[in-house]
Amino acid sequence: MKNITNYPTQPQHVWECFYQLTQTPRPSKKEALVIKYLTNLAIRENLKYKVDSAKNVIIYVPGTPGKEHNSPVIIQNHMDMVCDKIPEKNFDFEKDPIDIYVQDGWIYAKGTTLGADNGFGCAMSLALACDKKIAHPPLELLFTTDEETGLNGALNLDASLLKGRKMINIDTEEWGAIYIGCAGGIDAKLSGKTHQVDANKNHLSCVLEIKNLKGGHSGLDIHRGRLNAMVVLAQILWEAQKLDYSISSISAGKAHNIIPRDAVCKLVIKKEDFKKFQEICLQVLAGLRQNALPEDRDLQINLIQGLEKIKRVLPKKQRDRIVNLLNLFPHGAYNYDWNLLEPLVTLSSNLAMMRLEKNDIFIETSMRFIDRGEVNTIKNKIAGLAANFNLKVEMSEGYPSWKPVHDNKLLDLAKTQFHDLFGVIPSVKAIHAGLECGILKNKLGDMDIISIGPNISGAHSPTERLEIKSACQLWDYLAAILKEL
Repeated sequence: MKNITNYPTQPQHVWECFYQLTQTPRPSKKEALVIKYLTNLAIRENLKYKVDSAKNVIIYVPGTPGKEHNSPVIIQNHMDMVCDKIPEKNFDFEKDPIDIYVQDGWIYAKGTTLGADNGFGCAMSLALACDKKIAHPPLELLFTTDEETGLNGALNLDASLLKGRKMINIDTEEWGAIYIGCAGGIDAKLSGKTHQVDANKNHLSCVLEIKNLKGGHSGLDIHRGRLNAMVVLAQILWEAQKLDYSISSISAGKAHNIIPRDAVCKLVIKKEDFKKFQEICLQVLAGLRQNALPEDRDLQINLIQGLEKIKRVLPKKQRDRIVNLLNLFPHGAYNYDWNLLEPLVTLSSNLAMMRLEKNDIFIETSMRFIDRGEVNTIKNKIAGLAANFNLKVEMSEGYPSWKPVHDNKLLDLAKTQFHDLFGVIPSVKAIHAGLECGILKNKLGDMDIISIGPNISGAHSPTERLEIKSACQLWDYLAAILKEL
């Protein structure tokens, strides 16, 4: 293992496994290398394992002496990670190891996502396979694929490979909270054609950049009021509509579950209107900075003359079609459950990605819900926009929500053990992010499920970080729960 200043050493197996996972590329849909790592570890530890047709990996760990015949417990995590980086970082997520460092008790990555979501949960599971001192019942360590792009591993799991009816998911990101519910989700993809014409040769070729926004997780952060780079871009293009400009291309967003931090629009502008366009950018920037959250006040809006001459652009009618569409597109938190100790977002939409290039338009958005019927209000808006702007829309089948159940013996045990270890009562919550628990419960039948995790901040963004103290406490907590099962 590479010598990293202040990198934790205890519990040994947890931190060794987490380091190895940071060094193993594992983008969604391209998990071959991490599957090899998981199965090689099982072979090294002389443990049986299965890989199903969806490439999910299950490692079977026998119960420790005295617990060999107890009911098995599923420990569940997903092996893939969100791959995002700052624009200036040269990095290949399919080949390069994550460059990690420690600062002020937290583990970070240099310019990329860290992959603590859900790599640390995976490390905890693998440590259970390696550490012979932890008392536990038979364990079924489930590592699912392709969670971050649609929970496809869980949706296609071969349920016959699992016998457990108690499950501990380690994919939440708040120490001291036990989660017993999560949102479901549906993705929508809009696509269509446009056409381009020759650009006015006397116009200036320009690049409009929106950058340095905080972004974040489209479930965990959608209610925080952070700016969306695509929404900012739409506002600028709308306010500049009276000027003589034409759009050539737009590129914004990285994944369906990331609030976009950056957007780039290539366009041509009449020379006499260039300064007016810059003034609009400055006015929008000033207004947004004045009202933005502190984490978004580093927002930059740059309009610069491009080095390459833009030759083809959208005609005005098509330009206005795109600008109008973006300004009408739903984004943000739409409803809450105010009856809980902490209000829970129950409905949201994330305007996630856009690609406009040559004659092709592509937009992707993700919707989250607690009650599936409620999401129809947003689905109908998106379908209506697609119809009015002559776009094809594809709605995914989606995945179910995990509705909270408080009558849960595993939850009761987890609350007791937390209080005994740490002297406080943990909070019991639901989360607006999508966990695989609802899908797995549908597949496996009635079961007791909880989700726990360490403090992870900035998931799905290059500011992602993992708190070492809470991660170590989580290991002690998991061991205490398993000892009683």
